[in-house]
Amino acid sequence: MSRGFYAVLAAAVLAAAAVFGFAAWLRKTTPEDSIYVPRKEVITPEIKLLQQYVRLQSVNPPGDVTAAADFVAGLLRQHGLQPEVITTGPGRVNLYMRLKGKRADGALMLLHHMDVVPAPHPEAWEFPPFEARIGFNQLWARGSLDMKGIGLCHLLAFVDAAKNPSREHDLVFLATGDEETGSEFGLAWLLEHRPEIFEGVSYVLNEGGITEMRQEKLTYFAVEVGSKQFVRLLLRASSREPLQRARIALEPLFEPSDAERILPEVREYFRRLSPHRNEPAEMLRDIDRAVSEGLFWRLHRSYRVLTQNNVLAFGIREDEGGGYSLEMYLQNLPDEDPAAAIARLKSRVSPFGVEIQVLQMMGPSRISSTETPFFRLITESVRGEYGAVDVGPYISPYSTTDCRFLRLKGMQCYGLFPFPVDAEQSSGIHSLNERVRLDWFMSGISVTRSLVRSYLLPG
Repeated sequence: MSRGFYAVLAAAVLAAAAVFGFAAWLRKTTPEDSIYVPRKEVITPEIKLLQQYVRLQSVNPPGDVTAAADFVAGLLRQHGLQPEVITTGPGRVNLYMRLKGKRADGALMLLHHMDVVPAPHPEAWEFPPFEARIGFNQLWARGSLDMKGIGLCHLLAFVDAAKNPSREHDLVFLATGDEETGSEFGLAWLLEHRPEIFEGVSYVLNEGGITEMRQEKLTYFAVEVGSKQFVRLLLRASSREPLQRARIALEPLFEPSDAERILPEVREYFRRLSPHRNEPAEMLRDIDRAVSEGLFWRLHRSYRVLTQNNVLAFGIREDEGGGYSLEMYLQNLPDEDPAAAIARLKSRVSPFGVEIQVLQMMGPSRISSTETPFFRLITESVRGEYGAVDVGPYISPYSTTDCRFLRLKGMQCYGLFPFPVDAEQSSGIHSLNERVRLDWFMSGISVTRSLVRSYLLPG
């Protein structure tokens, strides 16, 4: 899945390592899967479309998504639809189209981004990252998960909805061209300059979430409802010593030993997740008791950080123009005021003669509700395809998406993989060997079509 706060490649690599580590840890804390035996490969027209889409190297940075936008727009035009092409900068293209419904309120937006992160070290991939080869019943390509596969599910559901004029609500299709480096020329630009695109939108489908598997069977279908928010900073000083002293003073914030605040939504997320965990199940079921009994430290870091405001620091470097700098990230709770967090940091480092430059600031954001009619439809559509699976929330500890903008505008924004993605596949997001399983991808198309249809055409 994409990671909106990574404004530089180094940060993207960091995120991939975090995702990979979390996925590997999940494999150790859930029952072992059986050996994977690939099914017979069935190459459908939809699979061929995904191959064409991911072969278009809409890599960001540098961020030219023109070819990808032309492809998506062309698919819509083949079905008699005319999306609006919105260019916000060189190579930065966004596509928008709205199908009108009977009611002005309650619109549903299908949101995906067309840009993908770079694929360094292609020689280390099982198959070249932009050739979209099929092997072991999987399509291997950068963007297959993050997030062109999801985008194609959205497009096909949108095309289906266009064929039926009896829509209860508006349906909005939005494909953006700049998510991976902060959305300045994507969703953020559109919110500022084209607010009418978002008028009447109550619900948004986007990327995010996780799907947990046990012997190829879904056990927990997690819908992303919120995430931590990130601030990218540069600490500067005339010499190395002040930065070293400041870094030492900040070390207690790197890995706090105690919970700071347990948001109600985080408490509920832990409770819903607990039946699907082995060792930490009891602690997650009652996180307040775990904290009061001094057991908080035993939880994996991915849980602890959802109750804390954390700081992440890189190494000190000498700048070309003179002086020294230290790059740092604040990893804030969703509702944290970033300006207040920066002020607290300044109070800690200013005694050492260190200045702070804000490079990128995110937050605060909200957490979407699981008590909405649309979330219930997500549950029904998922169970209709995958059986009696537990559908619940997910709050991302290490990443964020464009939902951070939309939740502040009052929209209920849900991130999900409509198709299963196991731990091995999830480790390819922002890393090596990104891939999607063919039969699971087809199931995701079915889930998305069912969900959109059930919302637009009730009864």
